[in-house]
Parts: sequence; C-alpha cells; structure tokens
Amino acid sequence: MQLMRERDVPANDHDRVFRYSRLNATIGFALLFAGPAALFTIGVRGRVVLPEIIAIIAAGLVLLAKRFLVARFRPSNWLVRATESGVYVKFRSYLNYHFSADDVSVVFVPYREIAAARVVRETVERLGLTTRIDGPRANREYSYQRRKVAELELMGDTTALAAALLEESARPGPREKRWYGSTTVRVNHQPVMLEGTSRLRIVWECVPRIQKFVARLAPKVKVDATVSRDVSVAALQELDRASLERRIAELARAGRMREARLETRLHFAYDNKQTERFIERLLRDQIDVAPRRETA
Repeated sequence: MQLMRERDVPANDHDRVFRYSRLNATIGFALLFAGPAALFTIGVRGRVVLPEIIAIIAAGLVLLAKRFLVARFRPSNWLVRATESGVYVKFRSYLNYHFSADDVSVVFVPYREIAAARVVRETVERLGLTTRIDGPRANREYSYQRRKVAELELMGDTTALAAALLEESARPGPREKRWYGSTTVRVNHQPVMLEGTSRLRIVWECVPRIQKFVARLAPKVKVDATVSRDVSVAALQELDRASLERRIAELARAGRMREARLETRLHFAYDNKQTERFIERLLRDQIDVAPRRETA
C-alpha cells in the first residue's frame, strides 16, 4: 500500500478509470435551468413582472451550484483507477478540486493486498430533517438513502491510510477571494471510508457501474457474493459507547453536524452546550491519536 499525491498517479491508456458522470450532471443542470427559463418566458409573454423576478432569483441560485458541473469536467474527476497491478483510490472528493495539489489524496492498493471484494447494497435509515432534537420519540420522522458500496478487505497495516483519511476529513478549505471579501469553501462529500482496520468502503456514485469495477478485479481478487445491508436507527441503540462515539465522530468529520448533534442528544441526553463540547472532544481526540505518516 502506498499513499501519494494525485499528480503522482501514473496514467496509462490501458487503465480502467471510473469517474463521476459528465452527461448526468449536464442533463441535471439543464433541467434546473429549464424551470426558471420557462417561468421567465411566461412572465415576458404575459407582461407580468413577478414571474420574471422569481425566475432571475432561481437562475442565480442554480448558478451558485455550478461547482458541481464544473468539477465533472476537470481532470480530477475520478474515483478509482484500476491498473494491471492494483487500484488507485482517490479519497479526496472531486468537488474539492481547489484544495492544494501537494496534499496526499490517493492510496494505491496492489491486488495482492486485497483479500476479497464485494458489492453491498445499503439502505440507510436517517432521522428526518424536520425531527426536533428535543421532540418526543413518537413524532420522529425518518428518511431512507439507498446506495451501492464497493468493499475491499485489505491485508497489511492500514495505520497510515487511517491517518490520511482523518487528515483529509479534518482539512479546512483554502481561502478564496470573492467580491464581498474572502471565504473558505469545502464540500462535505466523503466517498471513501475505512471501517475498522481492514475494510475499505467506496461509495459508488460514478460510471461505469459498480459491477464493471468488480469484474475488473475478479481475475486477480476473490469476489464475494453481493450482500444487502440495512442500517437502522434502532440498531444504533445496541452499539456500545465506543462504537457510538466513533459513529458520531464520523458524522461530524463528514460535515453532517446536525445528525451528529441529534444522535448525541438522543443517546447521551446532553444539552446543547454539552453536545457541542462532546463532539469537539471526539474530533480533537481522534486528531491527537492519529499517527504521524512519512511521505516521499
């Protein structure tokens, strides 16, 4: 296993590159613009000012999301590169392309260090956005996310990889100049995670589909049967304190602070100030215990 910068990843025409779809992003962005365009047209033809104003505001909001489209057309828009000797996995989100190119953001895993691979179909139960932290249990609402995950069972020492993932998730965005001043921009999108000490999880949102990736691995890696997994809120009640703390810290590192606060309040009955201090302590402790890594 080797950690490296993205620019140091060797490119080869024979590699199979899995990236986020440019076509889907273009179609989605066009559909978002279609609504304001239609509303503006209605306002112009009917000589009504209000629809025109609403359309202009809506178009402006769509433009604010142009980063998602621009990122799809950059060279950094890739998740996995499968080669003859192993796979390069980029754990920096393609949406954070503006981060420093000097950061370590890719791990190379030779096929000989992959004990097994599998596809996991997950249904993740989440507390709804309208759920009040201090509300009664009977009034809680839930949402469900369905996703596919490629899991690689790794052999060998993953300490350096764990430290690199933690460092990347805690890294603040670089300052960017705007007309109103300067600000930091960081998109909270975490496509790669390390579960335990040996299971590398890759959330598959790219093309070609995940079955093509597994088929590429099959000649050199043991491929287990596809499994389905439900992650429910009720199952979290059975976790011990150490496991709960790890989960809350993962939510916070991924930028899902509301969920982190909600689960802290539900499981530990803390007030707002205690909740904030608790989450800050979890993040600080994980950074403090993360081992130092040496890079070339």
